[in-house]
Amino acid sequence: MNKQAGFLLRWIALLTLGLCGAMPGFAQAPDAEASPKVMVRAVLDNTKPVVAGQQVHLTVDAMTTTWFTQAPIYPDIKTPNADIVLLDQHAQNFNETIGQEKWFGVSRTYVITPTGGGDVTIPAFEVVMHAGQSETPLTAKSTALTLALKPMERPAGAGNLLVSNEVKIIQTLDKKIEELKVGDALTRTIEIQTAGTQGMLIPPTTFTNIDGLAIYPKAATVDNTIKNRNGFVSGSRIDAATYVIQKKGKYTLPEVVVNWWNPATGKAEKARAPAVEFTAKPNPDYKTEFSLPKDAKSTINQFINWHLIGLLIGVALLLGFVIYLLMQYVPRGLVHWNEWKAEQQERYAASELAAFKQLEHAISTGDAAHIYAALLNWAEHPQNPQHLDGLCKSSPELAAQLNALRTVLFGSASSGNNVHAHNQTKHNQQPWNGSALLQATTQLRQAQHAQLQPAGTRLEPLNPV
Repeated sequence: MNKQAGFLLRWIALLTLGLCGAMPGFAQAPDAEASPKVMVRAVLDNTKPVVAGQQVHLTVDAMTTTWFTQAPIYPDIKTPNADIVLLDQHAQNFNETIGQEKWFGVSRTYVITPTGGGDVTIPAFEVVMHAGQSETPLTAKSTALTLALKPMERPAGAGNLLVSNEVKIIQTLDKKIEELKVGDALTRTIEIQTAGTQGMLIPPTTFTNIDGLAIYPKAATVDNTIKNRNGFVSGSRIDAATYVIQKKGKYTLPEVVVNWWNPATGKAEKARAPAVEFTAKPNPDYKTEFSLPKDAKSTINQFINWHLIGLLIGVALLLGFVIYLLMQYVPRGLVHWNEWKAEQQERYAASELAAFKQLEHAISTGDAAHIYAALLNWAEHPQNPQHLDGLCKSSPELAAQLNALRTVLFGSASSGNNVHAHNQTKHNQQPWNGSALLQATTQLRQAQHAQLQPAGTRLEPLNPV
């Protein structure tokens, strides 16, 4: 009788557990061994044949069904007859539904510049991802792509022209040319804009010397325009020079011409900025920087004699000897100094402090995607005693802010699989807050450094109670 009762009780217990697991109020434990799904999607923005030198953009999406704990690692892509460069830009976060599944992704863009020699084959490549609860990196492979290259004969001298879909020149002057007079300074700025071509490929503007004008060129500014999810759009280069008028008369600043190749029409074209013509009026009050009164000039002539010349020659010989000694011994010291300085800079760039400073800067920008990437970079730094899981266990506020960031970037689908859910309090209902996130990470960092400091070196409180 006792055996039958025990058998019946065991069946009732098993049936009760099965019913509880099927009820909505009871969440079943996730399969710890199951890895999140990942995939890589690579898409060319131009599937039509292109010519050598015409840039094409390759958008690569790294995707997972959970969330990323670190930024995906994109490889360097090599192919024999094209240059492929990964744009230096912030990754774009997105989410989309494929079939019945919610996917979360990070998108980045490569620029492909064919160099000739036939069609460009983009080999399949792997992207390394850290996603969900997986303790090991996950990899997904793209599909191989082919970019067709069409032959196009160019006329003589057009083989090295800038290739672009459109080239535009914008010229600006910093003052009205009708009012210029001797002694005035006029700054001419030339901005060259290219559609679909990087700024670094734009040729520099040359400012020619003109008699009566002193020219002072400025450093060029090269930039690219990048839009969310569209990747690279256009490039620009800005060159400028300041002309100082030294004497009166008529002047012409020559026109600026950029020769470029239009792959759509198969023709060489020109972009122009018109010449600038002006007349400088006399200015009796203007004096050159090194002009001297007549009396001063005659006084100097009286002192120029052989004794003075001999003294100058002696000083020049002495300076030459000193310079010789410096050239013999100073470079060695400079080499050691530069090596030490470079080593210190590399140590700082690879330090946990640098990663935390990047996080502080990201929080100051208010960009959620930038903040999330910087937080992962700092939390997973080798010098950080606790990684992301440990930090969230130590700080419920950090865990709440992290979940809020993930909700903003990836939607609410990730909250059900959050490994830090047991740390959440009432804070997990609040939107993410940059000040709260900065305060939480700062307190965690201070606490970690206090624990790492030897006990004998810690300062005792000034007013112990």
